[in-house]
Amino acid sequence: MLKYLKYFAVPFLLALSLEASAGYLNGSKLLNICEQDRKACGLYIMGVADTHDIFVMWKDIEGYSCIPKDVTDTQLSTVVIKYLKDHPENLHLGAAGAILTAITKAWPCG
Repeated sequence: MLKYLKYFAVPFLLALSLEASAGYLNGSKLLNICEQDRKACGLYIMGVADTHDIFVMWKDIEGYSCIPKDVTDTQLSTVVIKYLKDHPENLHLGAAGAILTAITKAWPCG
């Protein structure tokens, strides 16, 4: 089953990067979503974090973040929301990049 996961993760990651570069979902819009609908916010954040972990597992990228296995979606959302609020100068940047930056600062590898 895992070998088929890449067929879903790669298009998902590509869609995220295209969406972010086209300005559809930047940090400001993500923060707005998080303030209005915490569940949708958490799902988006978990999707980005899971995609990062899959690419690390496949050894396609070096892991920049080492998210603990027992972290919850609430904890991830709290970390990302805090990062967005603490760094308003980065709100114009893509949401996926902001998420990866926030979780890397919270849980860096080694």
